Amino acid sequence: MYLTKRSHIYWPIHWEKNIEDLHNLKKMIIRLNTYQEDEYYQLRLSEHEKRFGKKFKANLNVSNEVFSEKVKK
Repeated sequence: MYLTKRSHIYWPIHWEKNIEDLHNLKKMIIRLNTYQEDEYYQLRLSEHEKRFGKKFKANLNVSNEVFSEKVKK
């Protein structure tokens, strides 16, 4: 579940819920071995990119208004 939420975090779709879930899951997680984790994460990330386009890259060095406008797009 943690890796699924992590793959969703790059898009502004339900971002507040996803980031809250991600932080809560991170506190509870029992880590998989690194290879399995990366393989699963990359699979989920590529599936999400096919559906929603490239990852959203946030620039936090802008005003709140500019950031909000970019998130809405």
